[in-house]
Amino acid sequence: MNALAQLTVDETMNAGTDSVGSSGPWDSDIYQTTVEMAYMQKSDSGALGIHLTLKGADERLLRQSVYVTGGDAKGNLHYYVKDGKKNLLPGYVMIDALALLSVGKPLSQLAPENRIIKVYDFDAQAEVPAEKEVLVELLGQPIYTAVQKQVVDKNVKGADGSYVPSGETKEVNEIDKFFRAKDKMTQAEILANASEAAFFNTWKAKWEGQVRNRAKGAAKSGTAGAPVTSIATAKPTGSLFG
Repeated sequence: MNALAQLTVDETMNAGTDSVGSSGPWDSDIYQTTVEMAYMQKSDSGALGIHLTLKGADERLLRQSVYVTGGDAKGNLHYYVKDGKKNLLPGYVMIDALALLSVGKPLSQLAPENRIIKVYDFDAQAEVPAEKEVLVELLGQPIYTAVQKQVVDKNVKGADGSYVPSGETKEVNEIDKFFRAKDKMTQAEILANASEAAFFNTWKAKWEGQVRNRAKGAAKSGTAGAPVTSIATAKPTGSLFG
């Protein structure tokens, strides 16, 4: 059974709003990118991950794993319940937006295909051929990608087996938002029938050239209390993403 088919969305689920909220050689900015690879793989905990490779206009590659469900212990759901309401997981919201903004379909309607691709093997310390479920419809699709440069902790394995901050940090990239290639609009703006792509410039004004400090205990200059643009999402009568 297609693992994505059950990840449907209805009006009882909160998909969040556009927010600039409070990897990595890429500077924080919005880039014209193309989906180079997108394949599915479950983690050891059973969470379903979408492993993305995006290519920039300068041929640089940006790789990120985004988890669209919780693990086995949480029922492998693509949402969580808080105060009696279903809220879509941030990872699901991101990849669903990528699908809608690029091919006009929700994630649950994509049809993965088994393909042999090269993936990095940590034991072999090299890329090796492996069979993966590839989201072929996304491949080659153009998308604007908002990327943050972040400072995070270098974690080390503690005596109890858990990972803890080492006291050293590193710079990484994190995908923060997707915008439709033809008009720079977000999923929320399209659903709200917005007349223009306002959030694109809002994001750039907040984050372009900035570094977000997410290291524990480090000073977080300029990232606290980030502005939020909230857009009410009207229920569409048909697909607006075609």
